[in-house]
Amino acid sequence: MAMAPGRLPLKSFISPLFTGLVSGLVGLPITAIAQTPNRPIPADGTAVECPYPAAVLDRLTAYTVRPGDSIETVAASNGLLPATILAFNELARDGRIEPGDRLQLPPFDGIRTRPERGSTWRDLATTYGLRANVLYELNGCTATPSATVFIPGVIWSPTGDGGTVPSARDDDNDLKTYPLPELAAIALGYGWNVEGNRDRPRFNSSVVLETAPGAIVSAAGPGTVAFAGVQEGYGNLVVLNHQGGRQTRYGNLGTIAVQAGQRIPAGHSLGILAAERPNSPRAFLTFEVRYSSPLGWVAQNPLPYLRLAQPSGNRPTAIAPD
Repeated sequence: MAMAPGRLPLKSFISPLFTGLVSGLVGLPITAIAQTPNRPIPADGTAVECPYPAAVLDRLTAYTVRPGDSIETVAASNGLLPATILAFNELARDGRIEPGDRLQLPPFDGIRTRPERGSTWRDLATTYGLRANVLYELNGCTATPSATVFIPGVIWSPTGDGGTVPSARDDDNDLKTYPLPELAAIALGYGWNVEGNRDRPRFNSSVVLETAPGAIVSAAGPGTVAFAGVQEGYGNLVVLNHQGGRQTRYGNLGTIAVQAGQRIPAGHSLGILAAERPNSPRAFLTFEVRYSSPLGWVAQNPLPYLRLAQPSGNRPTAIAPD
């Protein structure tokens, strides 16, 4: 799935750690690019000889994922940060890539964004704390920014856009019901986690809640069932679309009690959890919160929503089969 060009969050974070660590155009590190002479930017569209062979967004390379690849290894082998892989590839937003996936890779770390209509290079420079001539030259030396531009040295983040990303405390948030009958222990948190003893981080787009087999899984808010069935990586999965551009996902269900297209109220039973394995006293719910953006459904940290939610109180009438 190719990433549709979209407006990325303006309030991204410039990392103090990667300056000078990643390679730039023609082998220059970011520090060298930042120290290029402050050449004037033509205001009248006068053609000039650009110091770089092409705009960065015209120099994206294609990478086909091979067996054994991960976002981290692809990033490391190409001199990039994992966040840059996420920024340029929607299919990787859940932290997983599969052999055969095609990734777009820029020559060095940064994001692409759609500037406001009428913006100048100096406007963008002020927004991102960079030099205007750096942006001008890395984007092909056009007199004004094009519809999509590359911003070097900015670390992509799916949150923090100052209003376009939904918050658990927004007035239109109706995800007020905890997805289980009672508060559950968090077996795996959202974000980068270390798996087992391999000491390598992996991105987890959900919160995994540990509970007992037979627990009823409840809708966090009123919504429409967008998907109900088996999905790789989730097992039995229910996806609900809610108002305010939000979506919730409930994975690892033992049985499913709803069907696609069904409109349901908050607290409605979606199914029950089965034991992780026969005779195990434990069951795990994979719970995700996502929001709609030009990039697709982007994962959010579900924890703020869970902290504000009240347990559903739904009690099972029978234990789910192993």
